Amino acid sequence: MKNKILFLVFVSCLVLISCNNDKINTPANNNSKEKIDKQIDNSDNSILDENGTKTLSIYTLDHGKGCIPSISLIDKDQIIDAKLIVNEVIANYDEKVNIYDIEENEDNVVVIFEDNSAPMVNVAPQTEEAMLDCIAYSLIDNLDYCNEIYFRCKNGKYKSKNITFNVDEPYITR
Repeated sequence: MKNKILFLVFVSCLVLISCNNDKINTPANNNSKEKIDKQIDNSDNSILDENGTKTLSIYTLDHGKGCIPSISLIDKDQIIDAKLIVNEVIANYDEKVNIYDIEENEDNVVVIFEDNSAPMVNVAPQTEEAMLDCIAYSLIDNLDYCNEIYFRCKNGKYKSKNITFNVDEPYITR
């Protein structure tokens, strides 16, 4: 009986020890950091991977949490500009957003929405604000020259049931 108890204790200890999933991190290769450093493309904020794509840090809309950080994979040959960033952001929205134009100036970006398009219509006030935040934060984070973001509609100033901006009023500044 005593041997059976000792055997069960021994097996239990082995099971409990083997269930521990901690791994000891030892650098297998000192070149791994150098390899990662070489993959960083210093002309923008993206990282190249082995498949010929690069990552673009953007913000997306989570209806429960609002604006959350995300990663978008783009072709390595694509130039990261305001149009690409905005298109990557709105591609993740459930709502249909129609962009009339995007103007890149010396130190700012102007996003012009089609009239009667989300985020100006058919969305809740919190969703509208979160959609604008996602676009603005994504532009500010990825374009070093960009210090201000302006939102407008095709007919001039941005005006919805919830938010109104004059033509010369920035939504966000750095």
